[in-house]
This record gives sequence, C-alpha cells and structure tokens, in this order.
Amino acid sequence: MSEVNVDKLVSEGWIKSWLVFDTQAVDKKVLKGLLSDLFDKMKLIKDIHILSDTLTEPEAIEPSEQFTKKGITEVYSQVLEIEILANNFETLLYFVITFGPTTLEVLAPKEIKFDMREMQNTLILVSELMHSYAAAGAGGMVLTKV
Repeated sequence: MSEVNVDKLVSEGWIKSWLVFDTQAVDKKVLKGLLSDLFDKMKLIKDIHILSDTLTEPEAIEPSEQFTKKGITEVYSQVLEIEILANNFETLLYFVITFGPTTLEVLAPKEIKFDMREMQNTLILVSELMHSYAAAGAGGMVLTKV
C-alpha cells in the first residue's frame, strides 16, 4: 500500500483506530490460517487504509473452562494488532461489526459530527447487519429486556 498522509486524512474526517484481534483454537495450523485469512479480507474493504499490522506467532495458553469441560487440554492463542484509517464512521462500524475485534481504541479525531444522512445510513447499516446475522443463524430477531 502506498504511503498515506494520516494527519491530512484525519483533518478531512477520516478516523484513525487501533484494533486487536485475539483468536484461540486447539490446532496451531488452523489458528494461523484463520487470522491470515481474516487479515486478507480486511485488506479488501473499500475506504480503509491499514497503516500497520503485527501478527504474533501462536502461543500455548491455559485452556478455559469451556475447553476443559470437553476434555481439551491444549489451546493456542494468536493476536493480530492493526492501526487503520476509515473514511467515515459508517465504514468503521461496518469494519468492526464484520471482523469483531477483541478491543479497539479510536485514536483520532477527538470529535465526530454526523449530519442526518450519515446518521440514517449508519443506523440502516446496523439494522441490515443485524438482520443478516440473524438470518444466517437460527433466524428471527434477537430480543433483549432493557
């Protein structure tokens, strides 16, 4: 990827963020392929610049109770850490919902303002994604008691 002027893009409304993806699996080879494939898909997202990336090697960790209940005694963890620029909040939200980082921090700008169109598009995006995830699973809507 060509060099981007981060300060210039942020001043034009782009959003700089730091994201971490922590994955776990019982097979080291599967784990390496999972994060590698995920990262390749991230690179295809329009209006996202990946500024930096760090991928750790899979490391053996203590299995959680959900694994030990199934008799699994060997679990590996691998971490992908990236910094990105997203052209707007809608694109960043799409990226976060699609790839599900373990953690994230918005680094810049300090303030974002939405006009009515941007807010409408962002809310429609959330609604569409919720419906597509519900349809891919058991179907229906996810309801919670507030």
